[in-house]
Amino acid sequence: MASQQNQTETPVVAPSLQTLVKTNTEQVAETMKASHDMLVQNVDTATDVARSQIAQASSSLLTNATDTTNFSKSQVDAVVAASTNMVEGVESLNREFVDFSKAQLDQHVEVTRKVFEVNSVRELFDLQTQVARESMDGMLSQGAKMTDMAFKMVNDVLQPLQTQATNAMDRAVTDKTAA
Repeated sequence: MASQQNQTETPVVAPSLQTLVKTNTEQVAETMKASHDMLVQNVDTATDVARSQIAQASSSLLTNATDTTNFSKSQVDAVVAASTNMVEGVESLNREFVDFSKAQLDQHVEVTRKVFEVNSVRELFDLQTQVARESMDGMLSQGAKMTDMAFKMVNDVLQPLQTQATNAMDRAVTDKTAA
């Protein structure tokens, strides 16, 4: 009878053990699937965050590179403008000097012609006095004109450089306060 009871009890115990193993296996499978799904979701979220941060960093880098390029371009533009103003100023001064020299030469030719028309020493001294006065007045007038032109040229040359320096200082202050 004992062996009959063992045989009968074994089948009763075996189905409940099988049920327990099957239930545990299903729970482990569900836990593994949930863990897998959670891992996939976390990887997807991390990937999205990384993409967003990379896009943001790339955009910031591109903006900074563009700002730096534009700033460098504005510096070159200021130097080009200053150089152009200098060349134009020097050309203007040169043209004025050549025109004055030509006028002086014409005046000397006229004075020489007048010297040959003089009839007395008194007329010669009067002519010499008049020519000296006119020459001195002309030289002072021309010197003042050339000085004004030179100051204007210097101001025209420095203006784009001063503007760029002001812009650079404003940018440096803005960058420092933004940081």
